[in-house]
Amino acid sequence: MTELQKTAPLWKLAHEARNRGDRAEALVHLEQIQALEPENLEAALEVSANLIELGQLELAAKHLPKDVDGTKHVGRAKYLLGRIHQGHGHIDDAQLAHGTMHTTRTNHH
Repeated sequence: MTELQKTAPLWKLAHEARNRGDRAEALVHLEQIQALEPENLEAALEVSANLIELGQLELAAKHLPKDVDGTKHVGRAKYLLGRIHQGHGHIDDAQLAHGTMHTTRTNHH
């Protein structure tokens, strides 16, 4: 049985759990996928997204893949990084992660 054959049912279970609003159960299945496919960026992003929804921002940051440049996942990774910063109250960092911060700031005294 290939890794894809092993993970396909887990992806289905993860999506079903997420659609029911059960992020904790979805996370269990996603972590199983990640164990089988440690290089799977989509699984890592899904783990991070579920951890954010569960309020586990530090753990979400650790699971967020760092090597997404040049992949189709770069936008989602930046979005999730922005959510992590926002959750910590770091609005400037969140805006930078989202790519929305202006390059010049007005200096308020």
